[in-house]
Amino acid sequence: MSADQRVLAWCRQVLGRCSVIGRHTPADSSNTVIRLRGGNGHSYIAKQHADRVKHDREVHAHVHWAPALGEQAARLVATDQALRVVLVTALPGRPHNPTGNPDIDGPIHQQAGALLRRLHSAEPATPLPDFARGMRTRLTSWLERSAGLLTSEEQALVRRHVDALAELPTPEGVPCHLDYQPRNWLIDPIAGLGVVDFEHARVDATVRDLVRLTFRHWRMQPVLRDAFFDGYGRRLDDVEDRVLTHCAALDAVTAIARAHVTNDSVLGVHGRTTLAELPRRL
Repeated sequence: MSADQRVLAWCRQVLGRCSVIGRHTPADSSNTVIRLRGGNGHSYIAKQHADRVKHDREVHAHVHWAPALGEQAARLVATDQALRVVLVTALPGRPHNPTGNPDIDGPIHQQAGALLRRLHSAEPATPLPDFARGMRTRLTSWLERSAGLLTSEEQALVRRHVDALAELPTPEGVPCHLDYQPRNWLIDPIAGLGVVDFEHARVDATVRDLVRLTFRHWRMQPVLRDAFFDGYGRRLDDVEDRVLTHCAALDAVTAIARAHVTNDSVLGVHGRTTLAELPRRL
C-alpha cells in the first residue's frame, strides 16, 4: 500500500465515506496535501508532513493557538502520529495573489493584521533569554547550507546583523506563524480572510512574523504596512524595529539557500533584495 493509500484509508476511518478531489506537493516542500470531500458534503484537508518537527508544530498550533482565530482558521479533526498526518476542515477561498492595487490589497492586509494580533495574543507573552544565541546558531547552520552562494563580505554583513541582537533588550515570545504572508492567506468574498499552514508555528519574537511582509511585500507599498498595523492595533517601537531588521539577515540567507535548492527565482530575488538593503540598516 502506497503512502497516499495509507493516508486515505486512515481518513476513511475518521470520516467514513470520502473521496479525493485534489492532491499536490508544494514546490518548496516535501509534504503531501490531499483535499477530500466527505460523505456529509464538507471538504477537508489531509496533510502528511515529511518532517516530524513540522508535524508536531502544526498539531500544537491547531490545538492551542489556531482556535483564537475562530472561523478564520481550520478546525483540527484528527491526527495520526505514525503517519504524521493532520486532518483539518477546509477553509473557503484561494491564496491571496497581490493585485498591486492598494484599494484592493489594503483591506486584506488590515484583516491579516487583526488576525495576527489574535494569534500573538493566544497565550501570555514570555521572555526569550536565549533568542540572540538561537538566532546566531540558526544563521551558522544556514550559512553552511548556502556555501558558495554568498561572498565573504555578505557573510560578514549578515553575521554583524544577527550578532547585534545580543546588544538589544530580551524580546518577548508569543505564538508565531513564521510564514505569515499572502500565500498562506485564503481570500473568500463571504468568509473573508483565512489563515493556513501552521507547520512552522512556535513561540518566537513577535517581529519574526513581520520580516517577510516588511521586506517582500511592503517594500514598494508602504500603504499596505500601514493598513496591516491598523488591523494589528499598534505600531512597532524602535527596539522592535531594530530586531526586525536584524532578523531579516537570517531570512535573506534562508531565502537564497532555499531558492538555490528549489530553483525558485522569485524567492531568490526576495533574498537578494533583502540582502542588498542590509548595509544601510546597520
